[in-house]
Amino acid sequence: MDEPNKLALDGGTPVRSKPLPAPYLGTQVMGEEELSLLTEVVNHRLPFRDCGAGTPHMVNDFEAEARCYFNMPYALATATGSGSFYCAMAGLGVGPGDEVIIPSFGWYTDFEAPVLLGASSSVPIADQ
Repeated sequence: MDEPNKLALDGGTPVRSKPLPAPYLGTQVMGEEELSLLTEVVNHRLPFRDCGAGTPHMVNDFEAEARCYFNMPYALATATGSGSFYCAMAGLGVGPGDEVIIPSFGWYTDFEAPVLLGASSSVPIADQ
């Protein structure tokens, strides 16, 4: 029998018997359909939006489905979250003379995007 205060590392009973779920939603919802679509893109050598030996359609199809799903007139697929953040800030008209207040904990894009658009970014200092 395990000692009640013995850590699992030292031979006690672990608190958790199965791993925590993956922290990234995208990895949890990827399956055979996504693999099939990716295989189609690679096999036809059409990884780009509007150029290739055939007729690229995947990005356009995805954007059309996103517009329908979110009931919005526009959708723009980007390759990364950082790219989408740059596009969103540019779409909002952020530029020279604007100040963007961002959280002190974040990804480098939070700081970089406003600066690349000509605005300044600042991190509020917590009251002490």
